[in-house]
Order: sequence, then structure tokens, then C-alpha cells
Amino acid sequence: MQKGRAGRARKVLKSREQRAESREQKSEVRGQRSEVRGQRSEARRIPMSLKKFPRNVLLAFIILTVGITAAAQTKSRSWIRGVWDGTGYQVDDKSTWAMTLIAHRKTFSINYPSLSCGGHWQLISINASRARFREVLDHGQDKCSDKGNVLIQRLNRNQIVFLYSYPRTREISASAVLNRRLDVSINGFRPPRLP
Repeated sequence: MQKGRAGRARKVLKSREQRAESREQKSEVRGQRSEVRGQRSEARRIPMSLKKFPRNVLLAFIILTVGITAAAQTKSRSWIRGVWDGTGYQVDDKSTWAMTLIAHRKTFSINYPSLSCGGHWQLISINASRARFREVLDHGQDKCSDKGNVLIQRLNRNQIVFLYSYPRTREISASAVLNRRLDVSINGFRPPRLP
């Protein structure tokens, strides 16, 4: 009988230990949950350093950053401004022709006087030394290819390279070195309308 009591006592003791262990595990899980909740609420809180920081200073910083970015973008575009002249070379038939680019603000007018065609370039992208365009002709479409790809590469302050490829190709079909007209004032310059 004593063995039976001792066995039962061991079972009771084991079940008590198991319940206590289970309570500890549940308590640990609850602690982890509240810790996670605490981390979430901390993530939502504004850091004290920003609360103490005057809103005016923060607003001025944001405005200054936006202004500098806009100025940098304008500066990266300014290298192409002006009137550019050159002689184009057609790769496939080895012909040459005159061309004039007038770049003023966001307007890029192109004229091929010896081919009797011209139009404008739609800016695709530009950085400090390269610009990509889509050429859209508004006259002479029967003499010149329309909707071609144009890449302009800056060589120096007064020279750029013109590379042309037909629509849906990357193979260069025409090229030119264009020289900046130095007798044209850029400030207040208003480009004439091309025929």
C-alpha cells in the first residue's frame, strides 16, 4: 500500500510540476507578446530628438533639399542649351546633309535644311553628359525618317555628338558632330520658329 501511495504522490507531484511548467510557458508567451506590442508602439512613436526639433527648421531643410535637387537637374540640362550646327553623315547611302539644333529651355527644334525636313525632339532622359530623344517631324516626312531615336553625347562645352537610329532598332544609321554657335546670346535667347 505504501508503494501505491508513493506512486500516487509521485503522479500528483508530476502533474503539479507539469501545471507549473505550463503556467511558466504561458507567462513567457504573454511576456513575449507584450514585448512585441511594446516594440510596435515604440516604432510608431516619434523619437524625442525630432519632437524637440523645431518644425520650422525641419520644414526649411526639406525646402532646401528640394531646391538643391531642382537646381542640380536644371544644371545637368543647361549644357545642351544653344544653337548647334553641323553636317550629318548617313551610314547606309554615305550621303551628307546640314542640320541645326535649337535647344532652349525644354524645347528642342531640329531642322535639316538640305533635306527640306525638320521638327522637334521629345526629351526621354538627360544627365550631365548625355541626352536621349524621340524625333518627331512636322514637315518633310516623305523625305526623312520619322519617330527615330536620337542620342546626344557631350564632347566639351562647344561640341556634341549626334547619333541617330531608326525606330525599333539600336543600330546607328546617321551621325554628326555639332558645334555651338558662339555668336548667340543664351540669356534671353528666343529661338526662331523653324519652317
